[in-house]
Amino acid sequence: EMYTKSQDNTMDSSLETLLNGNAPKSGESPSKKARPNTLALVPWSGENAKDFFCYRNGLVSNAVDECKRELLTPDDGDLIGSWLLTEISFWDNEKERMVLLTTRMLITVKYDFIALKQLDCRKVPLDVIDTVIIGDLAYPPISLIPSRNLSGVRTMWNQGKPLPFIKKWNPFEKDIPFNTFTSHPLLWHTDDDSGERKIYNVDDFLNQLMETMDRRIKTFQCSVQHKPILLENYVGLGALIHNKNSLGFFKVRGKFSF
Repeated sequence: EMYTKSQDNTMDSSLETLLNGNAPKSGESPSKKARPNTLALVPWSGENAKDFFCYRNGLVSNAVDECKRELLTPDDGDLIGSWLLTEISFWDNEKERMVLLTTRMLITVKYDFIALKQLDCRKVPLDVIDTVIIGDLAYPPISLIPSRNLSGVRTMWNQGKPLPFIKKWNPFEKDIPFNTFTSHPLLWHTDDDSGERKIYNVDDFLNQLMETMDRRIKTFQCSVQHKPILLENYVGLGALIHNKNSLGFFKVRGKFSF
């Protein structure tokens, strides 16, 4: 489904729907087939926000400033916004990632909030992104993995081609031609509507991304599709253990921190 100028209102409506989809809704009937109102809270319902190192005052803003100084070059363009989101790998592992959006680049940074240093960085030129998928995170019908009941966004630059067999079944492969993002767990622990809350919200990132890529979308250089984001995890015991214990996030874990 291609996004054109005549679909601006539809897009705005869809973004508003997505924006509301990541938070519990009131006044809806439990019998509706829409995303359940409270299940989005389940993965993090028993966690303490203070266990996340990034929750400490000023850490995220300092990390953003550091990345701006050390990673951004004049060729990357002007910085539009920065977020702390959850990236979901091809193998369905959740990872805490800083995301920087410039006028030319989508930059994903693995940042150690304990040692306060960058560990990895990936830059994707906006000009190569050919598909943006907006929707609920979903598993194949025959998957044994419980439903996530979360929404997100996937950016792709493979021109619709399937992954080669070697890449698809190599757990150490890093050259996967797409990113999948959803909101950071702290979104559900932050009660105010200030900018501090927005930094964890995938919908705020999505709005800025769509505005930045408006020219490519309207000239059919990029397709925007509203459909479930498929996570090809059928059994995935390793991913279940990894995600249940938040191993992709820098946290206090009893007497240890990692």
